[in-house]
Amino acid sequence: MKGDNLKIVVGCWFILSVLALQQMSAQETFPCDAKLYFFRHASNDTTYLSYIDDYIAAPSPNVVDVCPFDDNTYNALAANGNDGFLYAMQKDGTDGILMRIDQNCNRTIIDTLPFSSYGTFDFSGNYWFVDATDRLYKYIVATKTLVSKSVLSGIPTDAFDMAFNISDCNLYMAGHNTTKVYDTTGSTALTKFNGFGSPGQYYGAMTIGADGNLYGIKNQDNVLKRLNLTTYTSEDVITFDANPGAEGSDMATFLCIETDAFFSLDVDSFCVGDSITFIDSSEGYIQEWEWYFGDGNTSNERNPQYVYFAPGTYTVKLLVKPPSNTCINIPQDSIKKIIVVSSQVKGATIDTSMCLGESLLLSLNLGSQYRWIPDIGLDDPTQRTNNITVLSDQNYEVIVSNSSSCFDTSYISIQVDTLLVENDAATICEGEQLDLSVIAENEIVWTTTAIGLACDTCKQNSFVPEESDIYTASMSGSSGNLCEQSVSIDVIPCSISYVPNGVSFEGGRTLRLRNESVASDYVFTVYDRFGNEVFLTTDVLEEWNGKAPEGDMVERGVYTYVLRALSFNGEQIAQSGNITVL
Repeated sequence: MKGDNLKIVVGCWFILSVLALQQMSAQETFPCDAKLYFFRHASNDTTYLSYIDDYIAAPSPNVVDVCPFDDNTYNALAANGNDGFLYAMQKDGTDGILMRIDQNCNRTIIDTLPFSSYGTFDFSGNYWFVDATDRLYKYIVATKTLVSKSVLSGIPTDAFDMAFNISDCNLYMAGHNTTKVYDTTGSTALTKFNGFGSPGQYYGAMTIGADGNLYGIKNQDNVLKRLNLTTYTSEDVITFDANPGAEGSDMATFLCIETDAFFSLDVDSFCVGDSITFIDSSEGYIQEWEWYFGDGNTSNERNPQYVYFAPGTYTVKLLVKPPSNTCINIPQDSIKKIIVVSSQVKGATIDTSMCLGESLLLSLNLGSQYRWIPDIGLDDPTQRTNNITVLSDQNYEVIVSNSSSCFDTSYISIQVDTLLVENDAATICEGEQLDLSVIAENEIVWTTTAIGLACDTCKQNSFVPEESDIYTASMSGSSGNLCEQSVSIDVIPCSISYVPNGVSFEGGRTLRLRNESVASDYVFTVYDRFGNEVFLTTDVLEEWNGKAPEGDMVERGVYTYVLRALSFNGEQIAQSGNITVL
């Protein structure tokens, strides 16, 4: 259908420069879109074929140059809806050489006609223009036939452009303050009305757009103006960033007579709850859009945004309609597409806490693919379950998706509760003071079976423990979890080892010392009354059986002993005395 589209153009006159003329066997046609084409004379004396994009819905303040021309001898720019090319006249004395221009600015000579400064096409592909004597002509491009019409009466002063109106099939000729309407037989004006402003305001180009309004470039203010042909009220459409340079004339736009419905979507996958934009790219002379989303809801916007709230398969239909007030019958068109909306992945927000030094097991059962950001303290950032170990507060974003590429983000906030007993496991002497210290964010409770703890809720404790035990500090975490940390304290006697006053070795008896307080550097020596060494050991568990080094039993009498060692609390042990062997 696209290849057979009829297109109509409204054209006016302007000046262009000359490029090398080329006869093209396969020229590229212009698209049927919302562009206003005109000849722009730049400050560097170069003339361009230029356009204003999307002039009805959202015009840009920038003028886009298509290509430069070499001189300014071109006028009467118009667009032929039948073949998709722009046409213009190149002045040659009193004659005009009608040129066909393709999208790459290649030009083909069509015919030599009476010269005109402005021209336009009707819906049948006929080129209308007015010569220097004000005579109206119709040139049938398909057969290269020139038909002379009447001399127009009362052409507007300083006429600068001409257009064909799709609403009434009449010719509109604009001057700087007056626009007159002629039927296609010519003769006198049917009606006339004021133009865009007061006398003396200079307009460079004019055309009638796809919305049925008259458009003109006002070079005085660098403004594109719109004139409503029903109310005859004008408004500023856009102010250009710089003077568009539309000096003299000539504006044209392609109007597609046959509609061709088409649309696309801004996403490839469709998920429940997501906003989907339906993008209309239909071609033709379209004024109404009817969307049917397949769930009973509709829209008349051109590019609607829509949200499906249930998964399923939906048939979406777009119906495009031309204006109802045209002078020719323009068909409507429609297109259908099937889309599958998948169930959405629902993210979660998790606020939790963990104890310092412990790990936290978290599992998300929301989709099929996971990505944890960042990957600090995780087993695997691509798995749903992670055993998390961190030393400080940590936030995660977990992007969860399903097999249909629907995704959402879960937000996890972990607070690390600090409970740290500063004491290491230790051995202390009986009667020695113990300083227990704990760093904790909340209130704590000490638990122990030992006697002597000064305060069971204090973070700093100084006391003398009476026995060995495990001391456990407990604290309630931010999420109600219980944090615990323990320390083991051994209490031992640190007095000098007990050595008896007398000992008998009869019956295999031995001398065994009680040395629980000895940690290292143990030496126990026994001397006779002459100072001779009769026994020495560095083993705290070794016993003396009463024998001398030679293996004989020592004689009864008084002996001297010396004991030296290092205790568990780091103190030096030094003890000596007498032992009587009985």
